[in-house]
Amino acid sequence: MSGEENKTLVRRMLTSAIEEAMAEAQRDIQDDEVAEYIHLTELALRGHHVIRWTPPGLSRPVCAECGRVGQFYQWVATGRVTCLCQFPA
Repeated sequence: MSGEENKTLVRRMLTSAIEEAMAEAQRDIQDDEVAEYIHLTELALRGHHVIRWTPPGLSRPVCAECGRVGQFYQWVATGRVTCLCQFPA
């Protein structure tokens, strides 16, 4: 195998690996989105009509009570933002 053929083969292998990684990442994103929809539906069935709340920018709030990061929801009816740990059982 010549040097040029070897470079072409390596390029093809890298391209294939990148495509596979991108496809796997897309599946993971879709799985996370579906899990979020299911979670919001479960909350709605328990009477908690909320949407995920994320502040503008890159910050991710930390709950002072439980220490969770990014688990904040905004109540649809009142606009109040609370951590998941503060939801009534």
